[in-house]
Amino acid sequence: MDLADLVQPVLRRALFALLAAAAPAVAACGFHDDVALERGTLNWSYPGALHVRTALWRAQREEIIERGELPYMKVVFLLNQLRPHLPASNATVVLVTPMLWTGYRPEGVRVHAEGPAEGDVVVVTEALVVKAIVERQLSMADALAGGMIRIYAPH
Repeated sequence: MDLADLVQPVLRRALFALLAAAAPAVAACGFHDDVALERGTLNWSYPGALHVRTALWRAQREEIIERGELPYMKVVFLLNQLRPHLPASNATVVLVTPMLWTGYRPEGVRVHAEGPAEGDVVVVTEALVVKAIVERQLSMADALAGGMIRIYAPH
């Protein structure tokens, strides 16, 4: 047996270990969903935040809010139109279903923000609620009263 015969199996094992370590992790089931984890964290940080989903469902059942889904570009357009309806100039809105954070500052709107900035008012809602408010089919006061929006003061 020469040196090549001894080294080859070691190299194969090392290569296999390297490839296995570099392979992306595969979630075994729905319990490992990153968005679900983010929603849980949202509800932990902002108690009752997930109740906006139930409030939206009730409003849809009562035909106060339309049913359906909005395409991404429509959601971005609506989020850019939401500023005059917000309770503060420094606010962050999070849409629960896609977990899309949008930061509002005096200098502009940033869709896909990392989360709220320190001192932000946090507004939790859904895209169809934003659409109804922007299109003046629902007032901010009615959305708040119906639980379709939750507002949290800065931490």
